[in-house]
Amino acid sequence: GNGAMWYLPGTHRTARFENVNIGEKLADLFKVYPQWRDISPVSCPCPAGSAVFHNGLVAHGAGANMTNKPRRAMTCAYMPDGATFNGEKNVLPDDYFATLSVGDVLDNGAVNPLLWHE
Repeated sequence: GNGAMWYLPGTHRTARFENVNIGEKLADLFKVYPQWRDISPVSCPCPAGSAVFHNGLVAHGAGANMTNKPRRAMTCAYMPDGATFNGEKNVLPDDYFATLSVGDVLDNGAVNPLLWHE
């Protein structure tokens, strides 16, 4: 099948907010965080159509898709209202990125919509 998502529990406590660009080589995480080698991975099998929510800093990944059908995924990253630009492009569109300076509030509703306000 398509394989379950696997997690390294607790890694969100030691992960740093930096883009390490591991791509398809999940093992490259251990070059950045060698202490994670001793953590036992935990699988999260879910039936088709399920949704899983987790902290994006928790190390996670799935094995190769061994079927002839696509394995679809969707990612949403949430941040607090008033979050500011840190200088990293990450997933920002080119035209919006070009307008930002470090410290600017990320308040473009088309790119960073406000989902909830107290």
